[in-house]
Amino acid sequence: MTKTVTDQAEALLRAGKPREALTLIQPVAAAADAPVAALRLCAMALRTCGKRREALDYDLRIVELAPEEPQGWLALGATLMLCGRPVPAAHAAEQARKLGADGPVTVLLQARALVQQGAIFDAEALLKDGLLREPEHPELHRELAQIVWMRTGDADQALAALDRAKAERPGAAGLIAVRASAMELVGRHAQAWAEVRTLIQQGVAAVPVDVIGADLALKAGDLDSALKLSARAAKYAANNPVVLQRLCRVLLAAGDAERALLVARELIMLNPGDQTSLALLATASRAGGGREAGTLYDYKSFVRTYKIETPAGWPTLEAFLADLKTKLDELHQFDHHPLYQSLRHGTQTSGDISASDEPVLVALFKAFDTPIREYMAAVGQGPDPVRAVNTGDYAIAGGWSARLKPNGFHVDHIHPMGWLSSAFYVETPTEALDSPDREGWIRFGQPEMPLRNPLPAEHYVRPEPGLLVLFPSYMWHGTVPFTTDEGRMTVAFDVRPL
Repeated sequence: MTKTVTDQAEALLRAGKPREALTLIQPVAAAADAPVAALRLCAMALRTCGKRREALDYDLRIVELAPEEPQGWLALGATLMLCGRPVPAAHAAEQARKLGADGPVTVLLQARALVQQGAIFDAEALLKDGLLREPEHPELHRELAQIVWMRTGDADQALAALDRAKAERPGAAGLIAVRASAMELVGRHAQAWAEVRTLIQQGVAAVPVDVIGADLALKAGDLDSALKLSARAAKYAANNPVVLQRLCRVLLAAGDAERALLVARELIMLNPGDQTSLALLATASRAGGGREAGTLYDYKSFVRTYKIETPAGWPTLEAFLADLKTKLDELHQFDHHPLYQSLRHGTQTSGDISASDEPVLVALFKAFDTPIREYMAAVGQGPDPVRAVNTGDYAIAGGWSARLKPNGFHVDHIHPMGWLSSAFYVETPTEALDSPDREGWIRFGQPEMPLRNPLPAEHYVRPEPGLLVLFPSYMWHGTVPFTTDEGRMTVAFDVRPL
């Protein structure tokens, strides 16, 4: 009987129905003699439903029952990270490594836990050790390059491990793609495109190389090469969403909105809820006069603003925001922006601040609950991608803070892992906001890619301290750069329906 229930719960989880899986498996897992398999499934379902602390109880039971099982320690470490507890998470990852699970997943978990503790050099050393065993692993290289870049802002240091790997393995397609991407992000776009173009001309033909090559060619203004490479990648990986998304971007840049719209609709058929595909569908529809743009980018319905209530324990909202800024300043431990995020000329916190036990952060995310529920009630249910999955309940899917310096901004982007996304303003550049160019404002609707026929932003919101903006995760948004000698600090988070 237990095995049947476990199998059914596992099938529900695979089908993307964590609440149904939890309803089925939790009574079994709650029993004193519950098997480890049931405990593991229950913990997975709880994590997926955003119930991290409840999942932690089950993960602790698993390592008590099976202390020699490395996957149990690995899962415990992951849950501890979700709960904002990097010190025990690093210890759990270390235990998993001692028991034989010393692969890239464990190394990445432990390195990220060390970074959150401020042990940045220890994290770098761990990643370098992991690369000795897995010298071509893309995530290990990305993580190391990003940490070194955020610490130093020095392109040579950030690329050092990738440069060594390239010298030792010049034909490794995955390494070529990861290194080229990192080169572009540290400001060496021309060199990256020149190297990738030369390799392609020499006969290197692999989907990862074609995808990054198409991106670099597009940004270099070489549309012919971008079209050729993205089409070749799509030929050999016809159902790969990343490849089709790149093709759609290139077609849009080339002004072929009709074909781009066909590709975007194909992407939606593959995964109707994919936020990147929805963003491309809206863009292609807007560029080509399709029917979808007006539904997806209904700014009046979907972009909503809320002034949060003053949390209990603070006399005024201003006092709360002052304490919040002080705490967030402590968490901004790097000097430079991350490579693989939208931020430019600023810094971003590490880890998920929505899981923090710090009183001011607990109070902040509690204050977000009412606006989120009001948003869900206001948009209601319906056939579009926002309303179709609106259950009236939600889980926070990660939170962070961004701090912009003068001339800082967020490039236009979407949030691929969310359903709803947000911007909450802790500090705003008052003088800049009054400029005629709307410096420092958040804008909506302008795509990230260069287009032959540009699509400018269609909607703007003026920030102010204490203001929360909620909007669909697939909606293009960015920040108008500001030039005044002022700061701008935000908190952002993603929301998923339950």
